[in-house]
Amino acid sequence: MPNSVGLHPGEQYSPQTGLIYVFNLIVGTGCLTLPAAFSAAGWGLSAGGILLLAIVSYMTTTWVVECMACANAINHWRRMKQLKKRGQVADELVNRTLENAEADQRSTDTSEDPDDHEEESPLIT
Repeated sequence: MPNSVGLHPGEQYSPQTGLIYVFNLIVGTGCLTLPAAFSAAGWGLSAGGILLLAIVSYMTTTWVVECMACANAINHWRRMKQLKKRGQVADELVNRTLENAEADQRSTDTSEDPDDHEEESPLIT
């Protein structure tokens, strides 16, 4: 017996219907009403609003990525501490890891261009 959408129990949507749903989720009604918003608010205010939202979006994305990297570094440090406490990792390995992090930090601090090692420098020392 078909339900209210016309599908039998266990039957799936067609790929075309799925693509329409995905398009609607990605694009949404916001992008479809953008021309009307530009018309109502004017070019200057609308373009300024979009630029402001783009900057805020970039900043929040950057902060999320940095927070994920910090959390990963903290988890790694805690794991190394646990392994060291259990005796499953040698002190030499822990010391070598810390020395490498310090050496990376020193090389970053002494470089002429601060953007040279931005991707390789540790976030937490």
